Amino acid sequence: HRLSGTFGVTRGSIERLRGNYAEARRWYDAAMVLHHQAGDRRMEGRTLSNLGALLDEQGQEKEALATFQRALEIHREVGDRRYEGITLLNLGVQQQNQSLFTQAKLNYQAALAINRELGSRLSEGVAHVNLGDLNRDLEQHPLALAHYKSALEIAREVGSRHVEGMTILAMASLYQEQASLEAAHASYSEALRVLREVG
Repeated sequence: HRLSGTFGVTRGSIERLRGNYAEARRWYDAAMVLHHQAGDRRMEGRTLSNLGALLDEQGQEKEALATFQRALEIHREVGDRRYEGITLLNLGVQQQNQSLFTQAKLNYQAALAINRELGSRLSEGVAHVNLGDLNRDLEQHPLALAHYKSALEIAREVGSRHVEGMTILAMASLYQEQASLEAAHASYSEALRVLREVG
């Protein structure tokens, strides 16, 4: 059951990437049944995290939020710290999109702490980007910039050009909102150069 369930999650993720959402959902649902029958709570949680991402991509934000919350409960129950950190980031995005800013901030901060603990530098950088975006939404610009700078430093350290480019782009938008046009222009130019390199 476990191997078949794992295959189902993998196949569901492939179909999701292809944009075949109905097919992806069928594979995830089948995997959930198999993991449940096998008593594999860890894989149930991971499958729910994937299902949450699928629902998010389909624009079903409320369902995605509920699914990420169920996944998070299981990750905590079984001690799956890696997926707890990933799911906290996804849950925070859903909450931020629904203007649940306090909850989003708490989840981003928890994800940041977990990823630091695990030494997952790239996920730590993503948590900083998310905290930067949240603080920008709340018009706390100095704090947003500090998080973006931390994310940029980490992205460069681990060699993630995609996260580097997206972070510079976020900084450019922030500079523009602050009417720092020279800094905004320089950042937009740099972001464009980096993102062109990664395609």
